[in-house]
Amino acid sequence: MSITREDVLTASDVAALLDLKPYTVKEYARRGILPGRKLGRTWRFLRPELEEAIRHLPRAVELAENSSGRRNSVRHSY
Repeated sequence: MSITREDVLTASDVAALLDLKPYTVKEYARRGILPGRKLGRTWRFLRPELEEAIRHLPRAVELAENSSGRRNSVRHSY
């Protein structure tokens, strides 16, 4: 696999792509939901790894929430 500069993304880049806040992207990286590497005080993400993770994201988020003790709640509107 050949990586170019365009394949290396910041948390802000990923946030813009996924329509999330940069804090959320960093939190997902800390939890292992998104593949990232911390370099000093910044996070970097590789586009090919990120694309692969996104394919499995709904399942990964569910697993992370369950392991953190959060419960999935269902809201009903009446």
